[in-house]
Amino acid sequence: MAGFLRIMVLGSALTVLAGCNGGEERPAYEQVKIGDLAPAGGIERLGDQAIRMINLDVTTFEFPAEKLDALQDIRAMLNTKALRFIDPNAFRANSFWAGAAPLRILQTTLNRLTAAGSVKTGTTSLLIPNGSSETVNIARIAHRCDISFVSRSSRPDKVNVGPGYLALRVLATRPPGSVFVCTVRVTPTFSPETRGLTPKLAERLRANQVRFSSAAFALRMRPGDFVLLMPLRPCDYPSTLCGLFFGGAPDKRTFKTYLLACTNMS
Repeated sequence: MAGFLRIMVLGSALTVLAGCNGGEERPAYEQVKIGDLAPAGGIERLGDQAIRMINLDVTTFEFPAEKLDALQDIRAMLNTKALRFIDPNAFRANSFWAGAAPLRILQTTLNRLTAAGSVKTGTTSLLIPNGSSETVNIARIAHRCDISFVSRSSRPDKVNVGPGYLALRVLATRPPGSVFVCTVRVTPTFSPETRGLTPKLAERLRANQVRFSSAAFALRMRPGDFVLLMPLRPCDYPSTLCGLFFGGAPDKRTFKTYLLACTNMS
């Protein structure tokens, strides 16, 4: 009965999207790598079930650009020490910021997002088999263009891409022996456009996916946990990874934030 009540409370809170300990002492981009969270063997087999599923919701909010400073109060509530990076300095240099929290902070976070002028623009629900990944399209790139970003080891770099989609690649893996914990890795990617192509050509193009690993992060999540991804500072240059990823409608000065919530594991 206790388990049933827990599931009911979790389901109600995440349905309204209506939350980790606050008190960030300093920018906690410790020199701890994503590999520190990696499971010790490939896809876990727990009991007789070879594959288990992880449910994640990715919700997008759009803000007026002049409200970026209003997110400072939200950042102070979220935990950055729970996150791991391939290169924490490069993550910050790309103007990315992320913080995590458990379910009890979710409603307060959403209230403050609303108070800061945010508008929810959509939610994508992901059902990810253990050890697999799904992508959420963020922005369409209609023509070939250069994307400037800071690569691993904090070196300036650029890549020529397009047409296609800038997306979030979400990989979920349950560590061996765990029941209600999974490691979630989030990586900005670019995937070429494949509509209208033959299956063989589409497969070749998918092999050319670009992964911006310097802006990737990972954390361990339980049902109800969430992570908020937002720009660290204004992204005024649309040709940068930050500008393309967090930029809003071209006719308005807006920016986006992304809330990833773990809704269930089965």
